[in-house]
Amino acid sequence: MQLKSLERPFSVSFEITSKCDLECSFCSACLSEYGRDDLTTNQILKVILRLANEKILSLFITGGEPFQRSDLPQIISKCTKHRIKITLSTNGLHVYREAAQRMFDAGLDEIQLSLHGMHNTHDTIVGLQGAFERASEGLKNLIDAGICVSVASVGMKCNQNELPTLARTVAGCGAKYFRLLRLMPHSQEMLANQINAPDMIRLAEQLTSVQDEYEGFTVRIHTAPGLEDERFWTSQEHKLVHPLCHTCTAGKLSMGILSNGDCVPCLEMKAPKFLCGNIFKDDVQEIWNSSAMVSFRDVCPEKYEAECGKCDARWTCYSARCTAYHLTGNILADDPTCYIINDSKNYNGTDNA
Repeated sequence: MQLKSLERPFSVSFEITSKCDLECSFCSACLSEYGRDDLTTNQILKVILRLANEKILSLFITGGEPFQRSDLPQIISKCTKHRIKITLSTNGLHVYREAAQRMFDAGLDEIQLSLHGMHNTHDTIVGLQGAFERASEGLKNLIDAGICVSVASVGMKCNQNELPTLARTVAGCGAKYFRLLRLMPHSQEMLANQINAPDMIRLAEQLTSVQDEYEGFTVRIHTAPGLEDERFWTSQEHKLVHPLCHTCTAGKLSMGILSNGDCVPCLEMKAPKFLCGNIFKDDVQEIWNSSAMVSFRDVCPEKYEAECGKCDARWTCYSARCTAYHLTGNILADDPTCYIINDSKNYNGTDNA
């Protein structure tokens, strides 16, 4: 089946609010395209009904911080009523015991909570003192309420040494999953904080050990491409690499909805040139077949430029077109997070000449 023949996206990421009380160092909220107004409760409920009628299979609810919306239980309940598979992302700061119970009562069965290091490391990354303790309390409240919790951490040089300890800590609290997310830089300064290849492989080995310590605890690693070609790892670490790490689905299988209803192929791509319509005003299929969305379906490895276009692994590589765009201005350019390109251009601070 040709991707152009898809009548609708399989999955949608929905930023139900742009409000957040954190300033995470890696977050795309630093981009000038943020700061939109939020839809009202009734508008969001109508959007969910529209998505249900279009038979959207899954919905990733994010922000901003979703728990800053007092109507979040209504939003969750509307999704579960229409049998939309949902995952909710939170920073954990506002997940009080009562709020966690309301989420469970509304039908939420799994959630992703962000923690990026232990204590002061996490607080420094998110820009708020005391954030680690509050998020840890939120984690416990969710588990006590009966919700399956996946803890997500963005891997960076500044937190890499603490991530095995963090994984072990959350496993001991009852979290079911630990996800190591790849850094998606929006600037050269952010790119310099990427974990280098030897340290990433060593980190994978350490996280493997943590997974082995706790029965029923699962680790998944989302890596940048070019890490000794992780498709062919023969060690146990290969089992930790998420199966979708090699597939950029933006505009092909998925799309994003911003807090004011504007639609984009990917939540990392919010510039006006990538807007595809508004979910509250426009038909879903019109949005899905808009020129901006179709332009992403036409972005494929055979059109990549520079080193990415020459690479033998380009068809199975999760090359981040958003990172290419943010750092070069060209969506078809090299993904500078690739470890092969890192080594050749010395992005990660090591001299491999």
